Amino acid sequence: VPSLSVSAHSVPSIGKALVRILRAPKEIAYVVLVSVYTLAQEIPAIFRPFITDFYIKSDDPLCNRLLKLQILTCIFSPEQSAILLRELQSNMRHTDGAFVSAAVRAVGRVVDVDPATAPEVLDGACVRACVCYMCGIYIYMQRISCIYRAGLRALHSLNPPPPLTLT
Repeated sequence: VPSLSVSAHSVPSIGKALVRILRAPKEIAYVVLVSVYTLAQEIPAIFRPFITDFYIKSDDPLCNRLLKLQILTCIFSPEQSAILLRELQSNMRHTDGAFVSAAVRAVGRVVDVDPATAPEVLDGACVRACVCYMCGIYIYMQRISCIYRAGLRALHSLNPPPPLTLT
């Protein structure tokens, strides 16, 4: 990927224009988010003033939510980490497992960039939300396992396996 060369005068207007386009229909917003993510990897500062525009909305499709998480963890500054962690914590209550997993990974990226936030994450609601989510997965898997075992028992009672013969 070639390096981007942007004049200092055009930098703020690029970020502002792309953020404005995000209000378009969701299909267009996805294309814009991909462009924003690409730019944010090279020049994250142009999107920092607009960090709240990348917060996840309840009607965002999964692909847009996942991209927004990537963008948020790419553009935030250490001064914004506490606010971003609160936003990510609210995302951990979502019902979509893939999205919650991505939010947990995003918290890890925030701590990687700003290690000073580690005590807040470890003592705070982020860990409780992660544990609750993981307990929910464990309980769900236990239920599936019980159903599977019950199904096997029912199957064996209808058609028992042949006895083992030793030769």
